[in-house]
Amino acid sequence: MQKIFAFVLVLVLIPTVCVADRSHDNIDGDCRNIVPAPDVNFEGQTLRDAPDIVDPKLRQINALVNESCFAAAANALAKFEKEHPTEFRASFVRARIFWIYDEKGLAKTLLHAAVEKNPDFASGYLLLGSMALGEMDYATASRMLSATENQSPTNLWLFIDKLVLEARTIPTRAVVQRLIKVAKDPQFPGNVRQSAAEEVKLHGDRVDPQDLDEIYRTEISFESSVPLDQKMVEYAAWLVERQERTEDARRILHSVKTDDKGVERRRQLLLAESYLFDALKIDPVQTQRNFALIEKAKNELGGDLGQIASHATLDPYLSRLKGFLSATEDVDVKNEFGETGLCRSMMAIFLDVEYVNGLLENLADPNQICSATKTPPLGMIVTRGDQTDKRILILKELLRSGADPNPKIFDGHEDIKMFCADQPVSCEETLPILQAAWATSPKNQ
Repeated sequence: MQKIFAFVLVLVLIPTVCVADRSHDNIDGDCRNIVPAPDVNFEGQTLRDAPDIVDPKLRQINALVNESCFAAAANALAKFEKEHPTEFRASFVRARIFWIYDEKGLAKTLLHAAVEKNPDFASGYLLLGSMALGEMDYATASRMLSATENQSPTNLWLFIDKLVLEARTIPTRAVVQRLIKVAKDPQFPGNVRQSAAEEVKLHGDRVDPQDLDEIYRTEISFESSVPLDQKMVEYAAWLVERQERTEDARRILHSVKTDDKGVERRRQLLLAESYLFDALKIDPVQTQRNFALIEKAKNELGGDLGQIASHATLDPYLSRLKGFLSATEDVDVKNEFGETGLCRSMMAIFLDVEYVNGLLENLADPNQICSATKTPPLGMIVTRGDQTDKRILILKELLRSGADPNPKIFDGHEDIKMFCADQPVSCEETLPILQAAWATSPKNQ
């Protein structure tokens, strides 16, 4: 029942139960031969997907949704609803489709109305619980899953969602091991195994590397709504960036076949990273001994390691590569979201003073406007409230590099002086530096 997202380019995984989104029909498979998944015998229980959905036609439509056959499911559901206007259980499948198409509000409204009129609607409670899990609203999720269990204790997705809820709220190695068993068990449908596998990866600190490696390899072995090319690249990313098993990663990356431009960019980036990690094993900076490996990395990215430099500001696992990333050809080149390296570094979870200084030394524009916030770097560093020591160092470097000490921020709605007057606590640490800069600013002369 869950949606499954496979994130290829992000560094932090989104919670699994809120997983994948396929907004197009299943064009790779045959939607004509889809049948409901068989029961699963696991740990002494016989588990069934949506056991309270008993109408064969409605179960078939639900199976189409499971296999990402959305166009076929929508057409069949519209016909079923017309022929069975009083069948409230159809709202379960309709709400699933709403959820998949990111219409969560419509899905919740439909389900709340259905369970209010039909308090024995187990699948309605379950889907509300699944959505709450995806939103990390664990109190609501717990209530909805308890209501489901009272009506339908052998529901397949109830079993999975309870495991996920336990892993999120009372995490133990034991619950992670049960999720591993689910992911590896071919009895379970692919979307169930995918959800279990994604959840295991969120708890990597409780999983031995050998088990985690088996999870990645298991994912590749079964079909789910996450495309195979994305699974392979994600596995390679773990091998390169977390395990430094570069040769294993390259074998996988060279076998990836994809028409997805985003997946292909990530594949090339990981190949380049793999050569840099090999170069790092020889020397931490470029030398004659590792020069050939660094050239291989550059060749994968058209001669420019700037893409890896920007990723290294956001991912501490890549920080060890910085000895190879100090120079970039154009520090003000924007990525596909319109952000330069300097702007991205202001938004990074972990501020990297050394990287920011390197960009400014390479003549990055300190007064550029960052697209996401409509604010220059100085405004972003002053208005964020964490990592004060690093913010002060970056603020001083921005001012030394010619940053306007009182820029307009937030699309010109106010300036830094106005912000600090309105929120003095937010500026308490940086205000002395700003006041000194204001006093000597040409605007005040």
